[in-house]
Amino acid sequence: MRFLCLLAVGVTGILYAEQFEEIEIVDPIVEMDTVTVNAGPIIDAVDIQDTGDKVSVIRRETLDKLNAGDLSAALRRVPGVTVSRYNPVGAYGGSEGGGVFIRGHGAGRPGAQISTMVDGIARFTGVWTHPLLDTLSMDAVKSVEIFKSPQPVNMGNMAFGGVNLISKRASGVGLHGAINASYGSYDTTALVAESGYIRGNFNGYFVVSDRASNGHRDNADGHTNALYGRLGYWLNNRWSAAYTVHYTSAWAHDPEDVTAAKLPITERFEVRSHLHTLTLANVNTNTDQSSGEIKLYYDTGAMRWRQYHFAPPAPFPSQTNHTNTDYANRGLRAHETVPFEPVDVTAGFDADWYGGEVENTYAFAPTTYNPKQTFSTYSPYLLLSKTYALGGASYSDALKLTPSLGARYTMHNEFKAAWGTQAGLKAQWHEHTLYANAAHAYNYAGVYAAIFAGAWGMRADWRDIAPETVDHGELGWRWDFAKKAFIDISIYRDEVRDAIRFSPPPPFPGTIRNIGRYDLTGAEMQLHWAATESLSLFAGTAWQEADDPQVPNVPRWTGSAGLDWTLHKQVTFTVDGQYVDSQNVLNARFPGGQTRASAYALANARLAWSPKIASAYTTELYLIVENLLDRDYSYRPGYPMPGRTLTGGVRVGF
Repeated sequence: MRFLCLLAVGVTGILYAEQFEEIEIVDPIVEMDTVTVNAGPIIDAVDIQDTGDKVSVIRRETLDKLNAGDLSAALRRVPGVTVSRYNPVGAYGGSEGGGVFIRGHGAGRPGAQISTMVDGIARFTGVWTHPLLDTLSMDAVKSVEIFKSPQPVNMGNMAFGGVNLISKRASGVGLHGAINASYGSYDTTALVAESGYIRGNFNGYFVVSDRASNGHRDNADGHTNALYGRLGYWLNNRWSAAYTVHYTSAWAHDPEDVTAAKLPITERFEVRSHLHTLTLANVNTNTDQSSGEIKLYYDTGAMRWRQYHFAPPAPFPSQTNHTNTDYANRGLRAHETVPFEPVDVTAGFDADWYGGEVENTYAFAPTTYNPKQTFSTYSPYLLLSKTYALGGASYSDALKLTPSLGARYTMHNEFKAAWGTQAGLKAQWHEHTLYANAAHAYNYAGVYAAIFAGAWGMRADWRDIAPETVDHGELGWRWDFAKKAFIDISIYRDEVRDAIRFSPPPPFPGTIRNIGRYDLTGAEMQLHWAATESLSLFAGTAWQEADDPQVPNVPRWTGSAGLDWTLHKQVTFTVDGQYVDSQNVLNARFPGGQTRASAYALANARLAWSPKIASAYTTELYLIVENLLDRDYSYRPGYPMPGRTLTGGVRVGF
C-alpha cells in the first residue's frame, strides 16, 4: 500500500501535467536574502543578517547530494555542528540516539536549548521539550537554515541556537513533480514521490515518503513514513493564505552497546506526530510597505518507548518498562515589520501552550500515571533596525551601517518571567562586511520537571528552577573577494548560567536542578568559491573550548571540505570530508551517563548522470559512497556506525 500511495502522486502528475493553463502569478513568498555561490557541496549560502549575525543555508539540491535522510545527516558536515545517532534509518529517541548540537548547546534536556523549527514553528515533545528527528521529515524540506548564535528576540525560549526547515511549495505554472527511489547497503531503501501545481490563484504541494533499513548490525533497523501537504491561495499580489500538514510515523531499535552484556529484550522507540498550520501572510513588494504574518499551529504526537529499565523508581530489580507519552502543543505566531524613515520596526507576539501525559508500566512494579499537565508562555517582542548609507558618490560606494536592537518579554504560567535581548551592527563597504552581535537568551525547564517531581519525589520546589541563560558575543568579518567567492571568519564567547541538568543523589534518586555556570569560547572560518561555472568548492573549520572540561558535545576541532564538479553537462561528481575531534557525550536522562567519544574523519562521494530521455522529463541516475575509506567511528562509545556503504538510485522529474 505504501508503494501504491507513493506511485500515485507521481502518476497523477504525469497523466495530467498538460491540463493546466499557464497563468502569470506573483508569488508572495519571499525567501531570505542570501548570497549564493553555485550549488555548494555542503553549504549553499551564508547570509549576514541585519541583526549582525549570520545564517547558513542548505538547499534541496545539496541535501540530495549529501544523501540526507534526516536532519542529523543534513547537518553533520556543518562546521560547529555535531550530531549523534545509532542507526542508518530511524532515530532512537531524542539524544544520543538521534540529536543535533550547535556550538556545544543542546545537551541539557537533549536539544532543548536549540529551537528546531518547521516554517518558524518550534517542534518538540511537549513533555520532554527536546525535538525528535523522526518527526522532522527531510523529504518535505526545500531548504534548511542554521542559526549558530542565540536568537532570543525572533525565536524566544529554547533559542541558544536555531534550525529552521523550510517546507516545499509549488514553483512554476502547471503541474510538476518527481519520483526518487534508492537501494543501498543493509537493505536500506528510500522511496519519495512528490507533486506540486499552480492554477490561477491556487497552489498545492504534496510529498509522501518511505524509508527503511535492516541496519548494519543486530537491532540497528528502523523505518520512517512521512506525508506532507500544502494548500495555498493568493488573495491578491500582497496577501496569501495557506494550510499545511506534516504527518510522520517511525520506529527504531536500540542495537545496544557492544561492550555490555546483551539485554533480554530489544529496546524499541516509536513515534507518531501531526503538525497543522494555518497562515495568513502579507509580503513587502515595495520598500515602503509592511510585511508579516499570523500563524496558528497545532502539533500533537505519541511516543512509545520499550526499554529494559533500571530504577528509578527504586528499589525494584531491573525490569521491562514501557513509557507512553502523549503530547500536544498549540499556539499563535504574529509579527509585522513596518518601515519608517528613522527606523524599521518589527513587532510580534507569540502564545504557546504545550504539555502532555505520561504512563509507565513495569514488569515488577505498579503502573505509574502522570496526568496531563500544560505549560503556557506569552511573549511580546520588538526589534528595531535600519540601514544608513554614509558618504560615497553613489549608494554602491557608500559605507552602509545597519544597527539593530531588540527585546522579548516572556511570561510563564509556572516560572518567573524572563527577558531576552539582543543587539547587532553590520557594516558594509564594497566587498567587506564587518558584523557584531550580542544576546542574552533563556531556556525554561519543561513539563518534565513537574512530571519527575510527581513520579519520583525529586523535589517539591521544582517551580524554583531558574531558566538557564546564555550571554553571547560575536565578532566577524566577511570578504567577497570575487563575484562568486567569499571567506567568512568569526570569533565568539558564550557564558552559560544556571544550566539545567539531571543531578545524581543525594538526595535519592536524583534531581533536576540548576548546576551552575560554564563558558564557551570559539572561532569559525568558512571559504566558499565557485571557481568556474562547473566547479564549486567549500572548506570550513571550527575551534571551540569550554572552561569546564566536563561540558559535553564540545569537540575542540571540527572541519569539513568538499567540491561539486560538473564533469560534463550530464555528469556531476561530489566529494566531501569531515573531521570531528574527541568529545564528551552525555546521556541526559540519567546521572553518570557521560563518556568520551573518539575523534573520527570521514569521506563521502557521489556520482550522478542525467541522460536526456524526453523533453518533458528529467532523469538522474546516481551512486553514493559514504565512509569512503571504511573508517571505524562512533558517535557514542560502544555504538559503532556503518563502514563503507553504497547507495544507488534514480530520480525522474516532470
